[in-house]
Amino acid sequence: MKRRRRRTRAMSLVARCASTAAASTAAANEARRRPPPRRPSVRRRDVLLATTTTTTTLLVGTTAASEPSAVALASSDRRPGPEFSDVAFPRYPGFVTLPSGAQTRDLCVGDGDVVLGLASSSSSSSTDDDALVATIEWGAWTVHQGRLVVPLLPPSPGALGFTPERLTFHLATRFGGEVIPAIRDAVAGMRVGGVRRVLVPPTASASYPYVPLTAYSTAGGPSSPTLTKYGRAPLYPTELGAQSTRAGEGPTPSEPAASAWMEYVLTRNAFTIKPTDRSMLFDVRLVSVVSTAETKTTGGRSRLRSTVGYSCRAATAEDQPGVVNEKGGDGGASYWTAALPTGGDYVRHAEGLVRQYSDNFRAEQMTE
Repeated sequence: MKRRRRRTRAMSLVARCASTAAASTAAANEARRRPPPRRPSVRRRDVLLATTTTTTTLLVGTTAASEPSAVALASSDRRPGPEFSDVAFPRYPGFVTLPSGAQTRDLCVGDGDVVLGLASSSSSSSTDDDALVATIEWGAWTVHQGRLVVPLLPPSPGALGFTPERLTFHLATRFGGEVIPAIRDAVAGMRVGGVRRVLVPPTASASYPYVPLTAYSTAGGPSSPTLTKYGRAPLYPTELGAQSTRAGEGPTPSEPAASAWMEYVLTRNAFTIKPTDRSMLFDVRLVSVVSTAETKTTGGRSRLRSTVGYSCRAATAEDQPGVVNEKGGDGGASYWTAALPTGGDYVRHAEGLVRQYSDNFRAEQMTE
């Protein structure tokens, strides 16, 4: 009797499993017989032109979605060229990101005059006579290949005959065309004798100006940018032009080899090197800040002292001009900066210059 009941239960269980399997098979067959959903008829190369205001136009290129797009700023008070708003530029740890997208980091703090701020271009009360003029010494690297372009420190301590590159420009923004905007913005808050590191993205609002491609075909002009490489499409619309280091805005190197390398990265390969690799890294030492009126009347001798008359100390986190970027926010992109000069290197160099300045001053006093 018990054996019969067990057999009955087993047969009912098998029947239920068979019915469930049959239902699942039927549902799967029904799903296969259904037609697939129709895809929207949108071509890959459709171009969307959307005008949000009368001054700003967003241009979406015909490249794939993974490629960066560019924003053309057509306003009269904006610099024409791409802004690469869709590109995630690495934020280097310890740097402070400015509104323009440039990043700064104090390496050493000087003990001279401080630049409190920059005059606005719309200020009607400012005149040419009270405009401040800054003089800087600078060094530069290209993020592409991490190559040194212009050194700020001598190749060896106490090396003779080394003269760093210098640049003089007005701090007021109404004096355009003298220096790229990122360097002028980075000087704000510096003390004379200090050194600040500046990472400049290749955007029109921060870096070197963008020039139409027609300007490169003129006689004696720079070589024309390469529009394609290895069969790839340009990284941004070619009608926005390419960067030029010959448009009159500094810093620009005086050595032909250094100038040719910057032109290779920023101009000739503007459409082939990705924007994050076309960034520039500058080390800026503030030499002096004088007024235009003082320069006219005294030749700037009363305050135009070289940085050899000032000392500096290594900068700390509290000395940075804002909230610093977090560690790891760059994805390791800043690894190559570990071999660059540190704040301690610039402090030791400044101490050597101060000793040299003191020795020369004592020698002059003795001769008098």
